[in-house]
Amino acid sequence: MERNHHYKVTSTIKGINFIDKRVTEYTNLSADGLANCYLASKDNHKYCFNGTVRGNGNTEDYAYQQYGGNLYEKATYPNISMMPSRVGNATDAVTIPIEDVAKAGLVWETNKGIIADVSWDPATGCVKFETGFAHGNALLAIYDGNNKILWSWHIWRTDGVDLTELNRNHVIKFKTNTTYSWYSGAEGAYPGYGCERDLVMMECNIGAHLDSKGSATTYAGNTNEYNIAFQFGRKDPMPTNNVSNGTFGTVNVGSTATGVIDILDYIILNPNKFIIGAESTGYNWMNGATLSSETWCASNCLWGDNNSYGRTIENAIDNLDPVPWGVKPLKPEETNGGKTIYDPSPAGWRVAPADTWSAITDGAKKVGLE
Repeated sequence: MERNHHYKVTSTIKGINFIDKRVTEYTNLSADGLANCYLASKDNHKYCFNGTVRGNGNTEDYAYQQYGGNLYEKATYPNISMMPSRVGNATDAVTIPIEDVAKAGLVWETNKGIIADVSWDPATGCVKFETGFAHGNALLAIYDGNNKILWSWHIWRTDGVDLTELNRNHVIKFKTNTTYSWYSGAEGAYPGYGCERDLVMMECNIGAHLDSKGSATTYAGNTNEYNIAFQFGRKDPMPTNNVSNGTFGTVNVGSTATGVIDILDYIILNPNKFIIGAESTGYNWMNGATLSSETWCASNCLWGDNNSYGRTIENAIDNLDPVPWGVKPLKPEETNGGKTIYDPSPAGWRVAPADTWSAITDGAKKVGLE
């Protein structure tokens, strides 16, 4: 370099002319609510979600509220619980401490190429994954150091349809018929009882193929990678066709686990096991779930609705109850009940409450459908 001399410098600003591939932006699927099911609508895209909370994070133990600590009747099962065992040193059953997670991985996918990559980020406590170009359904899980599953999540791969579009364009309104004498029991005793209410229903099955171009559901004639089914009360779907990755089996959990908590721990650890129930329990997959037993009572609560209106009001007959667990609602719109950690629905949705079906039929007569 010389003094008193002019130099010409040509510079390139990376922020304008260069893309730093070390910086990757992930779409956080759990930002608008925790759930067991997330819609991933974009091909070849990076997503993440909170992997430190089970389900929607609801710590309420509805089985205890309904059958153990119910204010309206004597506690039948004072130690009943529908919550699984805690992980490590967690203070509750829904929290998963970051230090107890060793990795994240793909359990199964219904079509090869749905999930391109899965990883665990201990810095943020997030499960990160990248989608491929295939559509269908997949199950992701987090594991401890002994390769045991701590929780799993259903990834619903649609054709460009996200949750916002699902909420807006794939709904149908039902008006329940709660004024029926067989339903309302002590009519007018609580706000919300003895009156009609509207429910917004998802127009398609969870896991169905959604077409962004026509925003149309294609569950009719859909026999390939989009079909899934659920065992009542379980949060994880089961593919109804052969899967590209993952193995499935059937098992009688009675030979493996006894007691409500042991059974719930078993289904968390084995989301790819279809459980065969005994004929003596009406094929209920929860071992020992004979009528009115503790296990039977817990199985009634896993998806959030009981069916015994009469338990909450003196001398009332047993009937369907839109308000779970005998909780008195403050407003009629609060009669949808609580969503449990086992609910398989995306954020903003829940398994339909019991009175939904009163909107469909009254004997052979179709009623209440708008």
